[in-house]
Amino acid sequence: MSYLGDAIRAPLRGMDATPYEQTWSVGFQHELPGKIIVDANYVGKKGTKLYFGGASSLNTLGPEIEKYSPSQISDMLSFVPNPFYGRVPQDGPLGG
Repeated sequence: MSYLGDAIRAPLRGMDATPYEQTWSVGFQHELPGKIIVDANYVGKKGTKLYFGGASSLNTLGPEIEKYSPSQISDMLSFVPNPFYGRVPQDGPLGG
């Protein structure tokens, strides 16, 4: 039996903080002699005040749910196929 991904716990932040993410990127491209091109890029992402740990029991849709249609809400609440099926032991917590 595999316990991969089982019992991951962490403290939960208060509900008064608004979670947000920041993303950024920078890059450059330069042509060298002989028509050789050097291309370099950096992409970053930072999450602040994000929910983690046992946050799956929270209603994270919040007041913004009012702008969604009933079919969109249904889609957000529906289950999706397990992406780990066939890749991890079926008797472990991720195999169901």
